[in-house]
Amino acid sequence: MKDKGLRLSRGSWHLDRWADGAAQIHKNAAYAALFALVDGSAFSTYQVLDDVDRGREFFLVLREDLVIKVAVANFDTFGLLYIGPPDGAPGLHRVLGQRASSGSRPGVDPDQRSLEA
Repeated sequence: MKDKGLRLSRGSWHLDRWADGAAQIHKNAAYAALFALVDGSAFSTYQVLDDVDRGREFFLVLREDLVIKVAVANFDTFGLLYIGPPDGAPGLHRVLGQRASSGSRPGVDPDQRSLEA
């Protein structure tokens, strides 16, 4: 059976640096999300916010106080661009502002689901 998920190709240093000072509950949430990216279930499990100005980049909202920004390198690899609180996530405020002004509800983008296949 072919693996449908992604594998981490770059950016693990973001995780290592962040994990040094993170609470265990945040580490558990982050590791669960990364495993969900690998097994292909992240797009149906987490709120996904596309960074429309940066193709192939999106945010996974893990908790109210924790997000991950990911870039899909190709069909089977991803890079970790950011992990931490939403207020420090590069481009997230712009994405949330676009959603608020368009009136669209946050949720899983159907185009992102196609990455699972």
